[in-house]
Amino acid sequence: MLKERVMNLLCLASGRSRLCLASGRSRLCLASKRSRLCLASKRSRLARCALVIGFGAAAIFGVLSPGFARDNAELPTPPLPTGSYLAGRFAQHAEDWKAAARFMGDALARDPEDIDLLRRAYLLKLGEGRITEALPLARRLVEHDPGASLAVLLLVSEDAVAGRFDDAAQHLATMSSEGVARFAGPLLGAWLAQARGQPPEAVEAALASLTSQKGLGVLLALQRAMIADVGGNTEAAAKWYNEALNGGGPTTLRVVQAVGSFLHRNAHPDQAQTLYGLFAREN
Repeated sequence: MLKERVMNLLCLASGRSRLCLASGRSRLCLASKRSRLCLASKRSRLARCALVIGFGAAAIFGVLSPGFARDNAELPTPPLPTGSYLAGRFAQHAEDWKAAARFMGDALARDPEDIDLLRRAYLLKLGEGRITEALPLARRLVEHDPGASLAVLLLVSEDAVAGRFDDAAQHLATMSSEGVARFAGPLLGAWLAQARGQPPEAVEAALASLTSQKGLGVLLALQRAMIADVGGNTEAAAKWYNEALNGGGPTTLRVVQAVGSFLHRNAHPDQAQTLYGLFAREN
């Protein structure tokens, strides 16, 4: 019993030494200033072993795994934004993005004016592919920060998919030229120029900021080829596909697929088969 064990450890103090009384299998120790009584029993050692084994089993069977945050996630009570925020950060640390998106969304609902929280919740929902939930957050984020690149990109994509190409172009014009927007912006601008029926010169104008960038030759050639291909300009498409295929460096599967598809659709299936065979042998 716990009470008996405590009584067995009762110490009588006198002068510079202390007398410790222990019953059962314990031993009696006389301690001076530099020594003290250490009572060790089988039960205490077994208790320590049980703790070690318990934590080990928890790690092995997934109690402490990232999925634990998701499977045992509950909204904090009382429902304060701080609780949801901390739970979301823990889920992020555990790489449990689904739970992180849920908790951050709940925190934002309780503190909708927090812009940093809005940005974090948006990125988590976008990363989880929850586009329907991310779209209203993107609109709110752009209202506070018109140059928020990732939010603008989602709005541009939404407009383009819905066929609202003019609206997409207007959104794109507000996007900054930093980070991912430095590359995504010109490429989207080129595709929107084609979608809006603008001449090839407009496509080239959109891509102008990327033409001087090193290492983008194959990418730009492929984009120009596909834009011309979609627009029905077969001659220009053939020119740019050829440049993408022979632009130097290793040929990628994406380039081979695009060029092969173009050859098949333009009465050159034999050339496409030759291209596929050559790529297969070299890779």
